Amino acid sequence: MSGLDALNIVGTPKSGTSSLFYWLNAHPELNGAHPKETFFFMDQDHPLASRHGVGFHTNGVSAYDHFFADATDGQKRFEGTTHYFYQETARKYLAGLNPQPLIVFVLREPAARIQSSFRFTRDNLANCSPQFTFDEFVDCLTTNSLSRLDSEYTSASSLFLAKQELQLSNYVHWIRWWNEVFPRDSIEIVLFEELYTDPVVVMRRLCHKLAVDPTFFDDFEFQHYNPTLKIRHHRLHRQAIKFARFLPSSNIKKLAKTLYLRFQKSSSKPQSNDVMGLTRLTEYFRSANEDLANEYVPELFKWWKTESIPSKA
Repeated sequence: MSGLDALNIVGTPKSGTSSLFYWLNAHPELNGAHPKETFFFMDQDHPLASRHGVGFHTNGVSAYDHFFADATDGQKRFEGTTHYFYQETARKYLAGLNPQPLIVFVLREPAARIQSSFRFTRDNLANCSPQFTFDEFVDCLTTNSLSRLDSEYTSASSLFLAKQELQLSNYVHWIRWWNEVFPRDSIEIVLFEELYTDPVVVMRRLCHKLAVDPTFFDDFEFQHYNPTLKIRHHRLHRQAIKFARFLPSSNIKKLAKTLYLRFQKSSSKPQSNDVMGLTRLTEYFRSANEDLANEYVPELFKWWKTESIPSKA
């Protein structure tokens, strides 16, 4: 195995990467990893390393084939572990491949991304207190009162990531880091807001980069994946997630998940409109976003306006 044949969707969590992955995977010339996030090239000390039982540091690169059991000859392989954005192991290994894969960064306006990530952790994963609000979370981050989060989170890995949200959302810092080992033409930056507003344009652009048929997406039905939901019973949900990991993929499992989420999904309104937290984060990232626009994405502020940010994902 010589590594990724086509591309790697790198970063950022809760920025539409699941939708992008499954849209690409529908293309007959492409083959996505199963599962989408392999966590194979995580740094050795990261809590998500070898999450699926195999990893680069423990099993060697040959074990990576495990995630592409259904690949056919001629298909270009890819995966979508968003946390690779921050991993030296992934950066170093992928940069050493010849040819290098296309690195796709999917970015979402930082305040909205952190809000979505927080809600996903609290509600979809039930990994923090249902009474904990986004405004309270942002206050912990921006006042460096991170120890206050210890009593709110029930998952060590979610707590680990929550404490780093400000550093992880300084996108220009991480893109510069990758750009040190990948030339600019091997990096493609996709904005979440553009992806959901005009997916055909984005998908055709990626197809041209990958040298696969771009017309496949002209009449494609763009279904959205991995939305954030409000969950009724958090303790039950944590147990259901653990149980589901032991069930093989099947149509019965998909049906059971649909029925279960129909029972669990709450119609209640959010506890807070999150305005204070969003405002504080927008100001916090202002300078970094300006650098990102100047260095990499000239059209950034065409998309990163509060009134243009979709509510999906």
